[in-house]
Order: sequence, then structure tokens, then C-alpha cells
Amino acid sequence: MPLTHKHLTLQALLIVSFFPYPLLADLLSQGQTAIAEERYETAYKLYSAAAKKGDAEAEYGMGVLYSEGWGVDKDAAIAFSWFQKAALQDYPPAQYSVGNAYFKGFGVEINIPKAEMWWDIAARNGYSQAQFNLGMLLFNSDGSDEAKEQGIAWTRAAAKQGVEWADKQLAAINEPINYTLIIFNQSREPARSEARITTLQANLYTIQLTSTILLNSAIEIIQHDGLEGRAMIYRSTQQEMEFGIIYGTYESIEDAKETIASMKPNLQKMEPSIQPIRTIQDKIEAWRIARLSNH
Repeated sequence: MPLTHKHLTLQALLIVSFFPYPLLADLLSQGQTAIAEERYETAYKLYSAAAKKGDAEAEYGMGVLYSEGWGVDKDAAIAFSWFQKAALQDYPPAQYSVGNAYFKGFGVEINIPKAEMWWDIAARNGYSQAQFNLGMLLFNSDGSDEAKEQGIAWTRAAAKQGVEWADKQLAAINEPINYTLIIFNQSREPARSEARITTLQANLYTIQLTSTILLNSAIEIIQHDGLEGRAMIYRSTQQEMEFGIIYGTYESIEDAKETIASMKPNLQKMEPSIQPIRTIQDKIEAWRIARLSNH
């Protein structure tokens, strides 16, 4: 089934709220209280003192104050510099905000590739609004079907975290939120699976069932054993390209071991192994780099 979407502008699809103010609860508690009570000059003093000590949440708070003009003169460039400082300390709300700034030209020149990069970083850190914006950017791009699959996967990740607009966008293209409800489509593999793997938390584990040099063989294994919705196919490269099959995600090695013990005998004969999700993600990235270098 071809990937289609309603012809809405990307600006209309992105989350309306430019900066994630509901996450002010993550900022320094006294500064949060001051903002809630509209004592913005007090909030500025609190955040400024903490930011000078390198506190990422306070740096982000300074960015919010300057972006809104709360207790200070509104200044997009200064706001961006504070967001960037916090983002470089791996603070997801700030990473998301830096992405927004590059997309909107807020305090910095518009740079869509950099917006995508920062949304991607925040999305991989589990930040739902970044997942949604990244999903919409990729899905509405003029890129390949792989990019659109990644867009769908990130939109699904955002929907699972309760982003209402993500749910609506998936419904508009007849994509369920739950992977177990997906109708297996050979023409969309392995790009669909790889996109899904990209969105998984890197600290989880999965079960590597087997690998094969033929995509059709991987698909036949999944269909024969009724693994649709749980099994994923990915490409990797050793001496030649292989299609790996992984099954499920698990928070611990023990959880994965229990699943292996309960598998059907024919699956156990494949000698499944437990792998970190990060390892699979790295293999996918290595394959993509190898493909690009050969073009």
C-alpha cells in the first residue's frame, strides 16, 4: 500500500506550543513557584544563580524567560543561547527547543537539517513533542519511503506517550498506534521494522532469532510462526548483507530469557540470543553508512 497523507502544511501539523511550558515542573522548584505566581524577576534571579553554576534545568529556564520576556526584555537570540547551553548538557526539553528555534528561525537562522538533528536527539531521549515534530517532518518530506516510515514510527512513539495530534495523524493514514494491530505488509519491509527499531529505547533488550541473506526467507519465518507485530527485520552488513530477525523488547536479560524458555521448539532450534537494542540500532546505522558510501 503506498504511503499517502492529507495535504496539510508542515507548519499546521507541528505542535502549536513552541516551547514545552507544561514541563516547567522539571525546573528548579523555587523558580517554578515564582513563575506560577508571576514573580518573574524573582524567577530570573533564581535561575540566573543556578545557571551560572552550569545547571541545565536553570539554563533552560533562562531560555524560557527570555523567549517570553518574563522578568527580562524579550530576546530570541539570548533565549536560543541558553537553550543551546542546556541542550549540550543532554537536557531533552532544551534539545527540543533548539530544534524548534532552527525550524522557526527563532534567534537563529532557519536551518531545517539542524532542526531535524536536534529533534532526533530529543526524540531518542524519549521527549514526546520532539518525537511528534520529527515524525511530521520526516513523513512530509520529499524523501524516500524509508524516511516516511521513520516519520510514521516517530509519530507512533509520540502517540504512545499521549500526544493527541500524533494519534490523529496516524488515524488519518490508517495506521494503528499498537504494533500488534499492524497488518504485515511485505512491500514495506524491512524499512518499516528498521524505523520501529530506531524509536526503541536503547537500554532495552531484544531476542535475536536468526539471520538470513534473503529478505523473503525472513518474511516467511515471521509469517509461518505468527510473529507479526512482535518480530522485526533489519539489515546489517558483515561480508555481505544479511537480514536479521529480532523478537520483542525486554527491560531485563532475565525477562528475555523467560521468553526464550517459553518459545516453540522450532524457534528454540534457531538458537536465539539476547542482544541490547543499542547493538541492533548500531548495526542498522552501520549498514546505512555502508550503503551511502557505495553510492
